[in-house]
Formats: sequence, structure tokens, C-alpha cells
Amino acid sequence: MSEFDIFPYVQHEGIVACIPHEGDSMSVVTLEKARQTKQRVTDLFGRYGKVVGTGIITVDDGYGIKINLLDEPPHGTVLPDRVEGVPVKVEVVGPVKPLAL
Repeated sequence: MSEFDIFPYVQHEGIVACIPHEGDSMSVVTLEKARQTKQRVTDLFGRYGKVVGTGIITVDDGYGIKINLLDEPPHGTVLPDRVEGVPVKVEVVGPVKPLAL
């Protein structure tokens, strides 16, 4: 049995986005797993809005992906908080500009 047998999920072009229930726990994600999933997460969230940044973050004792969006996703959009078991944090940051030296 996989985590996707327990939690509701959506599948879009081969990318599985798991939407766990509040309070459910999952195994700790390794740095390697987060790295392997990073591009797929970026591609998936690019369908919800313009992604202006993607990074790997620490989550509890493991790792996750942080997605920075230019704007709020369309009203009523429910964004997954895990993709392929990797936690995802989304933040709307607006336009990204280079810092002056």
C-alpha cells in the first residue's frame, strides 16, 4: 500500500500530487529525493501561475520544496502541499528583481 492509497490525490501528466489530511504524518524526505522531485514540482506549479523561484528547504527532520509564485493562483485553486511525497511550501512573492551592488 502506498501513501496514495490513503490520501486523496490528483494526477496531471504523470505527476502525482498528494493532498494529505491535516495531522497525517509521512516519512522524512531525504535531500536526494527533494532534488529529484524539484523540477517536477516546478513544472506542476507552473500550471497554476508563474513560478519565479524554486528551492529546497528543511522541513522537520527532512527536506521539501519551496515554490515562489509571481501572483496568487486563480480563485478557488487548491494547491497540493506534497508532490510525490515531498512537502511543498508555496509563497506569493511578486516580481523578483536583482539587488543593486
